[in-house]
Formats: sequence, C-alpha cells, structure tokens
Amino acid sequence: MSLLPILSFSLLLLSIHTYSSPDCKRFKCGDLTIDYPFSLYDTSTTNPDHCGLPGLLISCENHVPILHLQSANYTVQGIDYENRTIVLVDTDVLDQNETCPRVKNNVTFFANAGIDYTNSDVNLTFFYECNIALNNSPISCFTSNGHGDSYVFRTNDIPTNLYAEWSAACQLVVVVPVLEYYLDPLYNDLNTEFGQALRSGFQLGWNSITNCTKCLDNHGQCGYTLRNYLSYDFHCFCVNGTCDKKAPKHAGVIIGISLATFISLFAIFILCLLVYRKRDENVWFFGTEERKREQFVEATLENFEFLAPKRYKFSEIRKMTKSFNQKIGQGGFASVFKGELIDGSPVAIKVFKDRESSGVEFTSEVVSIARTSHVNIVKLLGFSIKGSKRALIYEFMSNGSLDKYLRASQNSTLSRAKCTRLFEIAVGVARGLEYLHRGCSTRIVHFDIKPHNILLDQDYCPKISDFGLAKFCQPKESAISMSGMRGTIGYIAPEVFSRNFGIVSSKSDVYSYGMMVLEMFGGKEHKTKSAASSSEIYFPDSIYNFIEQSSICSTCGVSDDCEELVRKVMIVGLWCIQLMPNARPTMSGVLDMLERSVEDLTMPPKLHISLMD
Repeated sequence: MSLLPILSFSLLLLSIHTYSSPDCKRFKCGDLTIDYPFSLYDTSTTNPDHCGLPGLLISCENHVPILHLQSANYTVQGIDYENRTIVLVDTDVLDQNETCPRVKNNVTFFANAGIDYTNSDVNLTFFYECNIALNNSPISCFTSNGHGDSYVFRTNDIPTNLYAEWSAACQLVVVVPVLEYYLDPLYNDLNTEFGQALRSGFQLGWNSITNCTKCLDNHGQCGYTLRNYLSYDFHCFCVNGTCDKKAPKHAGVIIGISLATFISLFAIFILCLLVYRKRDENVWFFGTEERKREQFVEATLENFEFLAPKRYKFSEIRKMTKSFNQKIGQGGFASVFKGELIDGSPVAIKVFKDRESSGVEFTSEVVSIARTSHVNIVKLLGFSIKGSKRALIYEFMSNGSLDKYLRASQNSTLSRAKCTRLFEIAVGVARGLEYLHRGCSTRIVHFDIKPHNILLDQDYCPKISDFGLAKFCQPKESAISMSGMRGTIGYIAPEVFSRNFGIVSSKSDVYSYGMMVLEMFGGKEHKTKSAASSSEIYFPDSIYNFIEQSSICSTCGVSDDCEELVRKVMIVGLWCIQLMPNARPTMSGVLDMLERSVEDLTMPPKLHISLMD
C-alpha cells in the first residue's frame, strides 16, 4: 500500500502559499470590474489552474460581460462585491421578442461553485405545448401550431399532486428564477407580461471564503485547481511567487503542524495495517471515493429544487422490487427490475453493479437525466445511493424497447399503420436529441443512441434512456474532449474511434441516429453482428440504388402506401451517416427534413468507404 495519499494530505496545508500566476487578476468589461469569485473565460488556455471559482467564467463580448454557467450563457447586469451578489439575465431571452421570449434553459451551475439563489428570487415554471388544459389561461402570445397551448406559473403555486401529470402532458418544462421585486406588480397578468420579469433577471449570491480573505490580505489572487469531476483545491495565486513577506514565519508554523499531522497519521496507518493486513488494499480508499461521489450527486441535485428526483433508501428499493425477483433487462453496468411505488404505480429500477466503473456510469446518468424535462426523454422518478449500492427509478415503459418491437415484427410486411408508427418514433427520438443538443439546461451528447436505448410507453411514444455514456458541453463549445471510445459497435460515429474523420461533437449522435433509422426502415436482421458485417449492410451502393429505383416495394416488403415515407426516412438516414461530421445535418436539420415531402429532399453524396477498409 502506498503512503502517497497520507503524504499528500499532510502537505495540503502548505499548498495555498506556493502558486504563482501573473494572469490571475481583475479585468474590466464595459462598466463592470470582474474580480473573484469570477474569472476570465479563455478557451485558448490549457493551464489546469484557474482563477475564481469553478464554473464562474465570464467572457467579454463586445464590451458586454457574459457569465458561462452550465445551463447557458447569462448577461451580467451588475455585481455587488460588498454584498456578494450578481444579477444575471438569460442572454437568449434578451435576443428574443421583448414581451414574449421563450425560455429554454433551467438554471444550473457547478455543484461546488459556492453560489446559490438569494431571497430576492422566486421561480417561474413554463409548461410548453401541452395536450391538456392546465389550471390557468394559456400564454396568449405563443401560437400552438397544433402542438397544444403553453402556460406559466409561479412554481410555488403549482399543486404538488398535479405537477407530474402536467409535466407528462407537455413537450417541455422549464423552471427559471426571476427577481420577485419585478414580478409582484405583474402577478395578475403573469401569462401576458412575464417577458418583463425574465428580462429583469435573477440574483445569485456567494459566501465569503476564509482562505480567499487571507489570500487577498496577503496581496494574492484567489483561484482553484480542478482535482477531478468531484472536487477542486483552493489556491492562492501570487504574482511574485509569494503573497506575504512574512511567509517564512507562517510557513514554519504550517510545517510544524504538517509534520505533527503526518506523524499522527503515520501511526494510525501502521496500526490499521497490522489489524487489516489481510484485506485487499482497495478497501482503504474505496469508501472515500464512494462518499465523494455520493456528495457530488447530492450537491448537484440540490440545484434542481422542484425538479429534483426523490431519494430512497436501498431497503425501499428492495421492497419495491420484491427482493429483485422480476428482471426485465440487463446491461454492461446494471440490471433492470420491475417494481412498484407505494401507490401501486409500476416503475423500472436500474440497479448498478458493485464496482468502480459502474459508479462513474451511475453518476453520469443521474446528473444527466436530472437536467432534462422532455416528453421524449425517460423520466427519472428517484434514486438511491449509499456507498457502493446504487439504483435509479424510472417511469415504466409498458411496450419495452424499440429493439424488442423491431425484433417482434421483423418478418412482417411494413404496412401503412406500422410505417406511420415507426415514422412517429423516429420523429420523437429526433425531437428528444434536438432538446439534448440545444434546449436543455446543459448541452448533452448521449453517445449511445440505438434501438435498445429507446423505450416505448403505452402509446408507443419514444423515450431516450441510458445516459451512462453521456457527456456535457458548454453552449458555445463545438468539440468534446474524450479519452477512449464509447458507444455500441454498429452505431459509433467514425470520429469517435478515429480523429482523422473530424472532431467529436453532437454530430456523433446524429450518426448513431441515422444508423438507427436505417435499421428501423431498412430491414436489417436483428442479431449481433461485428462492425464489419454491420458496415456491409449500410455502406454499399445498394442502399442508394434501393432508394433511387422506381419502386422499392418488392425489395423489402413495403406496402404501396408506405413507399414514399420509407424513401424519405432513408434519405434522411443517409445524410446522417455521412463519414465527415461537418457533412451531417444537426438534429434541427433532421427534423426539418422529416417534415418536408420526399420531393423536396436531395440525395446525399455516395459513400466510397466502408468500415472494412
């Protein structure tokens, strides 16, 4: 067993006096001075040390300060350093119609950023495109276009027993804070005059940090270094290598304390080694990492307040599943069991395996799903995390996965009814992906779109599930940093396994989507295939010939009245699987093509390479 963790801990007290950075300083943007806890957003830097606090990055765009939170970009209206508050407005709202902006982003920020809402804020909840009438007048300035009316409420005024029903009936739910001062005069006409409240913004506050106060007193600049996705270390940056001319005196005291700490910890270490010498050494720090992950999930979910899923004890999970006696699914990291809530509602419970890799998968999935609220994204109802025991509770999908549906009907003719249903599923998945890429609180790239991860409810409405491989990116980032390949063979975009094809981005999901819709309408055999054989199905010229021939009915068992729909979806699918990411459409472009007639679509260029090459 290594002494490195103990040595690192004992020397931690010395760390805040030994870092220097000439770039960690205040700057002006317009009329505002930007200082700690905020820092300059600079995409060109590769320095792991950062000024300010994690996630509080401000860029100066045409003399306008823009704060880049996880959820979106926010224009800074004012900063009060004495009272430690900042007023923000969603930049997207400012760019829209003054009286009728459509909000797209739930406000979220780095779990450990040290900022929070203030008592000046209240929340508004927007329900968009609902297929039922809610207990209020609809927003009059939004046209439904046949998709249902939209509504806005003070979040605290929403009946708790109706929130879940309303959310399920609407395409999108967004919760945003506003300043109560500007909202009160508008309260009686909220559904017609909410725009003014949104454009007035909301307020965040930060707490005084003792380490930073001492750092500033010694002429330093406060900052941090990100240790991993769970935590960060505070640093005091100094222009000349020292922040205090009396540093040697302070350093002597700290060294003495550190030495005493080290001796004490070393003695404890020896004692523990004697008692537990036969145990696997992974036991020593496994519990610590599990607790950090647990704290990270807890802190992240606190940001979602009203939308946060409920936490359950693992004993309750066992009771819901009747001791895990009905398994309905199995994956590489988890098993899925059918269960029941206390009110008898059926649920699907995903229980993760007891190993480190599944812990990372769990964290990614729960944090990703918690950020979403869309009719085509599976809804997370609850979670359980205690040490290595982890579970997620989802709404139960009575028609199972799209993969199961395709396998059950693979030998039947593609009738008009089935063709229409598959098309509606394809459109629903496209809407869900567009929301993940553009409309939710943080841009999310799924990285594992395939029929197995598309679930169907009782009405065959598709729900994107399994976010264990998902990655976040800021709204203005086009490329995603990745180490290693992720996804399922046959659906993985070329750039994911070879950067020679281009950068990894949301276009990687577009590729997977294209593969999936070609499978849905192209008659692919539903059995496990290698990457090479999967390539043989999709890349040859026969696909283009299949679409371009005067009649495709005899080729794949398509009924006459379904032929045009199949041809359209296949053209869209071929655009999606272009080898170079920049040749593929965005998911918004995919939806646009799916809404057009087949005569308005052009054929993509033929692919001259296969995965076998």
